[in-house]
Amino acid sequence: MTIAGWPVTARVLPMAPDPMRWCLGAIVAVMAWLAALGGIGLIALADARRDWDRALGDVLTLQLPADTSAARLEVVLALVRQTTGVAGAQALDPAETARLLEPWLGKSVPIDLLPLPRLVDIHIGPPGALDLDGLQQRLKSVAPEARLEDHRLWLVKLLSASSRLQAIVIAAMIVAAAITTLAAVVTASGALTRNSDRLVLLHALGADDFDVIGRLVIPTGGIALLGGAVGALAAAGTWQVVTVATASLGLASAIPTVVDGRGILVLAVVTLASGIIAATAAALVARRALVRMP
Repeated sequence: MTIAGWPVTARVLPMAPDPMRWCLGAIVAVMAWLAALGGIGLIALADARRDWDRALGDVLTLQLPADTSAARLEVVLALVRQTTGVAGAQALDPAETARLLEPWLGKSVPIDLLPLPRLVDIHIGPPGALDLDGLQQRLKSVAPEARLEDHRLWLVKLLSASSRLQAIVIAAMIVAAAITTLAAVVTASGALTRNSDRLVLLHALGADDFDVIGRLVIPTGGIALLGGAVGALAAAGTWQVVTVATASLGLASAIPTVVDGRGILVLAVVTLASGIIAATAAALVARRALVRMP
């Protein structure tokens, strides 16, 4: 339909300024920050779980006193290697033991002067093949001070705790998406209320619904996309601070950086999802309002 030769579109009557859109952008930025941190955190947690499973799932640690002689150490190794269910046993040299303790004691501590215990890594075979109680009894006969530590019990608890943490992070990301949707709905509804007279007139004159909806969706989606980008960049900066802090503690290998492919993908997905969620919510609100118009 045309009026005086001009096509009837939403551009004939522009939308009133929306002061609430910047509030939407701020809310989306915070939610994107949380979601991006959660996504990168899930990657870090998945990597950590894989490392824990690989490093500790089939290894026991035997601890002997620092003054254990080389002869007694060889006797202990021979006994362990002859045990059914043991795939191999290797004594750690003092330098390697010191390296393992350095992250906790720090570089300023003279580890080489400390009475470090002798550690033996015991690699077990198929699950259930090792009689752990029997091995402990045999060890007491040749080295009463020996302590056998089963990391698998600790690993089960650690994996269980990490599973709960993963569920919490995923739930937080879902809540962030829900809040983004709600904020977009409220913003779009407010814009419709402020522009109801214009929209009713344009609809009555036969303006295209998609044109009307677009005038609402594009600003809402655009400001949400901007907020998502700001939140994602803030998350990248926050994670970088975490990475530097963990590196100073000797734990850098446990924290992925945001410059690798997976981190960049998370930031991109969060940014795009912010705009898409907000635009979709605004489109649904606008479509519902247009359907109810005469």
